[in-house]
Amino acid sequence: MFADNGAWIIEAQGLLTNTASGGGSVGVNRRFLADDSIIGGGFWYDVNESPNGNVFQQTVFSLELLQDDWSFRANGHLPVGPEVRNVANQSVLGPGGNVQFQNNNLLAGNTTTFRFDETAMRGIEIEIARSVGDWSGEVFVGYYNFQGKIGGSIDGIKGGVRGYVTPRIAGNITIADDPIFGTNVYGGFTWFLGGTGGNAPQTIEDKLTIPVERNHQVVINDSQTFINNLVILTDPGTNQPITVTHINDTGAGGTGTFEDPFGALPGTQLTDIAYVHSNTLFTNQDYALNPNQRFLGEGNNNNHLVDTNEIGVVNLPAVNGIGAPRPVIQAPNGQFALNSAANTEISNINIDNSGPGLRAGIFADAGNVNEGGGLGVVDEM
Repeated sequence: MFADNGAWIIEAQGLLTNTASGGGSVGVNRRFLADDSIIGGGFWYDVNESPNGNVFQQTVFSLELLQDDWSFRANGHLPVGPEVRNVANQSVLGPGGNVQFQNNNLLAGNTTTFRFDETAMRGIEIEIARSVGDWSGEVFVGYYNFQGKIGGSIDGIKGGVRGYVTPRIAGNITIADDPIFGTNVYGGFTWFLGGTGGNAPQTIEDKLTIPVERNHQVVINDSQTFINNLVILTDPGTNQPITVTHINDTGAGGTGTFEDPFGALPGTQLTDIAYVHSNTLFTNQDYALNPNQRFLGEGNNNNHLVDTNEIGVVNLPAVNGIGAPRPVIQAPNGQFALNSAANTEISNINIDNSGPGLRAGIFADAGNVNEGGGLGVVDEM
């Protein structure tokens, strides 16, 4: 529609892709004739259906500078409505190998969820085009950048050719390349009302009614997210969480959690396991076990097995290193380095009883005390 010193372009169209997905767009563009150039700008609304059946919408702002031989175009894309649509979720039960400590608990990445989403991307695209002689077309090169709420940002380049097939039908073919979508070749045909009465614009005024060149489709990125669902492991005998006290030799203080271990042998703890980290030394200290407790030393390539409801028998994870030297209690503070209780286990600890006075390694006056399970060397010097 011609106006003073230019024209209005009003556009409405439908879209059908090679994946049988539909869509459409509507918009308006105002062009001004300025000597030997045309300056234009427009606003557009697009709606597309993805191959997975999700519907996305976007608004597009367009700018253009058209001359006899050269054309410059820029478009800004802004999704509206929901930008992320879930396609599917798939949960896979893991082998239980990802066992880890957290606070005083033992956890495992038992289930991994694969989340598949489609994301509408916002961004810009710019191009420069050169008319090809008297042929009804132009060649173009351009750059684009798009970002999504998930899936990151992409920078890409494009190039191609477009032009009139008939006075009422325009065609285009584009090659684009970027790190996410890779190299793609795409194209299409546009049938429109109006035109120049020939296969190509003959004057700058003829370009007032040529189609506005822009991407009519919402840019959609497929993304896959891995969600590791950690579960707290429980004891088959009690159905309660397996609890662990962590002990290092970093000095006084600490709360006994994995993140903040006791820095010395503490008083009696009520957890299922007292876990003494490898390559540690405790001088003039001792420990009294709680009934049904395991006092386990890390190191010396010794694995400690723990039975769980969720994933069966697992190894306690390494902290200072399973191949490092086992912990040492040297010159215990009391008569005994370790005082056991009913139904307890002491394993993989070196006890050095050197020093003045009468000292022994382990005191056990209750039944069902297990000193196996990889106790290794107990030095009583």
